[in-house]
Order: sequence, then structure tokens, then C-alpha cells
Amino acid sequence: QADGGTNIAGALDAALSATVAEERLPLVLFLTDGLPSVGEQAPERIAQNAGARIGRSRIFTFGVGHDVNTYLLDRLAQEGRGTAEYVAPEANVEAAVGALLNKIRHPALANLRIEHAPVELVQTYPSRLPDVFFGEELVIFGRYHGTGGGEIVVSGQRGGRTERFTARAVFPASARENEFIPRLWASRRIGELTRQIRIEGASQNLVQEVRDLGLRYGILTEYTSYLVQEPVTSTAQLQTMRQVMPNQAAPAAPRAQTGAGAFNSARSSSAMMGAGSLAAADAAAEARIGELGAGRGTALSDMRRVHGRLFVKIGEVWTDAAHQDSLRVIEVAPFSEAYFQLVRALPALAQYLRLGDEVLVAGRRASIKVTASGTTAWRAGQLDAVVRAFRGA
Repeated sequence: QADGGTNIAGALDAALSATVAEERLPLVLFLTDGLPSVGEQAPERIAQNAGARIGRSRIFTFGVGHDVNTYLLDRLAQEGRGTAEYVAPEANVEAAVGALLNKIRHPALANLRIEHAPVELVQTYPSRLPDVFFGEELVIFGRYHGTGGGEIVVSGQRGGRTERFTARAVFPASARENEFIPRLWASRRIGELTRQIRIEGASQNLVQEVRDLGLRYGILTEYTSYLVQEPVTSTAQLQTMRQVMPNQAAPAAPRAQTGAGAFNSARSSSAMMGAGSLAAADAAAEARIGELGAGRGTALSDMRRVHGRLFVKIGEVWTDAAHQDSLRVIEVAPFSEAYFQLVRALPALAQYLRLGDEVLVAGRRASIKVTASGTTAWRAGQLDAVVRAFRGA
């Protein structure tokens, strides 16, 4: 008869002790709506003991409601090469679990790895390739060194046998038709980094990388949320907050392993790690930041994301969050001769300048600010110099 206790360690021990034929893939679905209260209760020791016994097993964790330990669920999923999913208290648990069961019912390939590629692949995500199940599509994002075409060889195990698959691919120096891919890669990277922070603790290097990726690719994160938490009234204040707030805001394990904040952070990370579209990645990030802002009585109304850039409204100026005080600011009067010549020379500027009457856009070696007091006409050679500075040429 149930006594209301939650014996997480005992449940994991029983599941991981099961005997499974060598040609089959052992799958463990671990669902909980509470914290350990019977048997071993220390999350670190529970994770260590389970990790020592995982073997070939895959662990998929489900946290239902806010009263779960996100550190434990994330770590079990990471070491068990599965996924961690979080279901809100008011959500349909049966539907969420059913969707996962339908997905993992029929394993197709296990222990995947990329054996060969015509270029050097770096920072690929998922960093450890997951198993593939029938009816599922695996999308891998990464960066590469070099250019050219050739064969990609991927191997995996099916029924105890190793199988290899070969496909030809081209890796160009650039591809304008795929400009959305870098932001998707960055979303995956941020998702993995924020999970790593929850599991290992918030080192300055990890927090800095999340913050820099968020600013570079226009992705809202918990470490750029200082832009939401406090009203920004000057570019100097923006620079100061960049330097100070990430360290103050960094959550360190084992703090904030449970509760609504930990739950929402973990759910956002999981969603970003699995995002296959910009809409999904943005929705996951904005949901989390919206929750942070709501807790402080603020909102996202003074922030805009435009084609991969994040803009913050400082006074009356929409300011590119990537702008640094070290960048020279070149001011141009709106709808002047100089303005239209600049937009013709830098067509991509037009999409940012639609934000409002005053906009500051960061470049490589100079930023461009559209303001009423700006120049109306260029001197000989000045426009070319401005374009080169903005592009970093």
C-alpha cells in the first residue's frame, strides 16, 4: 500500500538491474513529480550510483510540476544519453508521456557517430549523438573548418551489428540562403551550456559564453535578461550592466535545483537543445525571459529582435545590444541624401532602421546611428570609409 514516499534511488536501481538481451536497447523512462524522501536522498549520490550502473541503458526523464530536482533529472538524462522533459503542473501528463513513448517505441540506430567528413567538424550539437528511432529525423548543427565537398560517413548499431551510411555533402565558404542556420546552432549551444551550468555550476567562462552568444546572435538568455530586469537609460549603463550583472545573476549548483525558477530554466534549456526551427528556439527563450521579467514587474516591450540582432530601447534610441563603447559612432540624419546613399551601400541596414526614428546599429569597427543631428551629406571618399569600417574591412 502506498505510503506517500518517493524512493528515487530504489526505482532507478530496479530499472537499471533488469536483464536485457544484447541485441536490444535497454530504455528507462523515469517519471517523478516529487523529491526523494525514502532511501538515498542526496541528488549527487543518487546520480553517481545510477551513473555507475547505466551501462548500455538509455534514461529518459520526466519531471512533472515544480517539486522536482532538475539537477538530478538533467544529469540522469545526460549520462543516460536520453532527454529530460518537464511538464507544467497544469499540463496533460498523459499526452506528454504518450508522445515520448510513441517516439522511443522502435529504436532504429544506437551509438551513432560521424566517422568521416570532407572538412573538420567542430562544436557539433547534439555534442553526443543520440540514438535514432523509426520515424524520427536527427538534425545536427555544427561549425566546420575548410571548404569543399565529399563523403560523410555515419555509423550506428542495429541489433548488435554496426551499419554505415554514406552521403555526399558540400561545405561552402558561405551560403546566403542558409543564414538562419547560425542562430539555430547558437540556440543548441546555449541550451547545452545552460544545462551544463545547472549540472556543474556557473563558472565565469560558461556564463560569458552564453552571454556572448546571446548578444551576437540576438537570442534572449538568462544572462542577457539583465536588459529586462532593469530599465536601461544610457549606453554607459548598458556596458556596466554587461560587465556586472552576468556574474550577479549566475545561478550556481546546487542552489535553485527545485522550484518554479529551476523548472522553467530546465524546460527552456531542453526546448532549445531540441529546437529544429527559429520559431521554436525563440519561443523557448522568450518564455523563460518573460517569466523572469514578470517576476520583476517588467516586460519585453523595450526589446526587439531583428534578423538575428537584439535591440534595446535606450531613451528614444533603439540600440543594438552588440554595440560597445570602443566602437566609433557615425551619425546620419534620417531620410537625408547621406542616409539613402548609406542604405544603398549597405542594404542590410534597412531592416534595422525600420525600428524607429533613432536607431544605433553595431558594425565591426564602427556603429551607425540614425539621428536628427547626424550628417546629411558625405564628403569625398567618406561613404566608402564608413562602409569599410562598418564591415570591418
